[in-house]
Amino acid sequence: MNKSNIDRQIVAIGGGGFGRDPKHTKIEQYILNQTNKDKPHILFLPTASAEDQSYIDNYYDCFGSLSCKPSHISFFSRTPRLNGLFNKADVIYVGGGNTKSMLAVWREWKVDIL
Repeated sequence: MNKSNIDRQIVAIGGGGFGRDPKHTKIEQYILNQTNKDKPHILFLPTASAEDQSYIDNYYDCFGSLSCKPSHISFFSRTPRLNGLFNKADVIYVGGGNTKSMLAVWREWKVDIL
């Protein structure tokens, strides 16, 4: 099935999720279950937190223990191959933080038009 034919949805979380307690994964399980895949690819964008390493570590601690394939994009430390990562992702998890700064970085990398 072509990804453009797949139903897409947004799951908005206001405070909570793996960043708070990686041992409680009800929200994360719900998100993964929405893909209807046994081991979905989940892509984390920690841009709004200025790619805080402890936040990224919590992400991998949480999703690494679940039935999925976690990865993340770092815009500050290397040049990512965006098309491949986004095309492979079943879930794109946008982390919290400074939204204005995040959007500026995304525009620079043209994430907003992918």
